[in-house]
Amino acid sequence: MTRPDRSRSDLRSLATLIGPILLIIVAASASGCNPDESPPFKEENERLRKQAVKQESVIVSLQEGNKVMQQQIDLLNRELREAKKETERVEAERSAVAATLGTKVAENKKLAAEAEQ
Repeated sequence: MTRPDRSRSDLRSLATLIGPILLIIVAASASGCNPDESPPFKEENERLRKQAVKQESVIVSLQEGNKVMQQQIDLLNRELREAKKETERVEAERSAVAATLGTKVAENKKLAAEAEQ
């Protein structure tokens, strides 16, 4: 009675081993097949090839456009940083001039008051 069980397990292990081997053989033979050269397939292949070339051209064009846009963004960011620095510099200068003006106005009032006396 142990013998039939053993033969079943042997068959299962053999099937487990043969399955992947058959898959490899089928895959190898399928990949070795030449493409069908019949006119409809040939026309379809050529149409798809042309479409792929067009799409590659569009992709390259978009990538170049993205590169130009990124350069423009970088330039605008640089100009913005420079403008902010210039604004801060002018604001500091304005504050200094306003302080000087305030001092001069006070001095002028003092001199005007002294001149009246």
